[in-house]
Order: sequence, then structure tokens, then C-alpha cells
Amino acid sequence: EAKSSSDDEKLCVCPACEQGSIRINSTMYACDDEECKFRGLSHDMCKRPISKDEAKDIFTKGKSELLDDFISRKGRPFKAFLVLDNNRVKFEFPPREAAADAKKFKVVPGVVAICPKTKVEIVETESFYRPATEGTNCSIQIAREISKREIKREEAKQLIEKGEVGPFDDFVAKKSGNNFSAVLYLKKNQSVGYRFAKK
Repeated sequence: EAKSSSDDEKLCVCPACEQGSIRINSTMYACDDEECKFRGLSHDMCKRPISKDEAKDIFTKGKSELLDDFISRKGRPFKAFLVLDNNRVKFEFPPREAAADAKKFKVVPGVVAICPKTKVEIVETESFYRPATEGTNCSIQIAREISKREIKREEAKQLIEKGEVGPFDDFVAKKSGNNFSAVLYLKKNQSVGYRFAKK
């Protein structure tokens, strides 16, 4: 149930309505105000128990620490933050780590571009162009090498700010090893896609 009663242990003020209190019922951390639209937070998410301290962080700070040991539907463990999003709690995933064999580039400090969607500053790391600070709503993470081609700083800037860059004819296909030509563009979810010329 997404409501608690005054008999349940109180945790903190409800961040959604600020009228009721988040209390701990048998299955959830839930508001005791009948009018509140907050959906509550289950004691377990993806087979991982959520402790009182972790729940309190979410409700009072808006976000948990990075939590380990969630289990996906496919049975794989994963890490995530739990964040308050209006009337619900959702997962926020940390930036992907570079593959162990990913090429590392020299890092030039300073802002590469501003994300037009979130206004977040994008900087370069050894392997990616990504937000300067973690925990933002910006999902941009552009590998500095795509299909064996280095993505230069000014190219990344254009891709981020204009939504596409290219075409480039020196990408290398993973399976065949052949060169191919494509434009890089940002999809709606801010991941990078290829756009090929019509033959």
C-alpha cells in the first residue's frame, strides 16, 4: 500500500506534500497524508533491501549515495542512485566506465560545449566527453574514439550543440575492418547514432 498510518514508525517529513510524514509500514516507506500523491518507496527495489538511512537520504537530500547490489530482470547486478522525481523514486545510473582496452587521450581542461537540453557543461575525460558533474539530468556521454576514429574536441562541440557532425569517411567497421562513411548525430535519449548516406 502507498499510504501509512499514524501507528507506523515516522522517518521524516514527506518531501512531496510537506504536510504529512513518511512512515515505515509493512512493505513501503509511505506518506501518512491521505491527500498526498507520493507513490511511496518499496522496502526492496530490484531484489535489494533499502535501509532506513538510505531512504532518509532520498527523502531529505533528494538522492541516495551510489548503491550496489541491485539485480536486473536478467539476473545481472548493477549500481545506481535512487532519486526523488516529483511523486516517485526512480533509478539514476552513473556514467558508464570506459572498457579496459579503451584508448585513453590527453585531457585538455575547460568546457567543450554546453548541453542545449540541460544547460550542463560538457568536459573531456581520458575516454569520453561527458557532464562536468555527476548526478545531472544530462545523458551525454560521447566516446572520444568511435569506430576507430578519434572524435576531436571541436567535432564533439558541434555534435553536442548542433545535434550532428560529419560526414566522415574514415570510420572502421568492427567486423569487416573496412572503412565506412557516416554522419554522427545525437538521438532523443542523447546517445550517439550513425546516419548513413542514401545509396
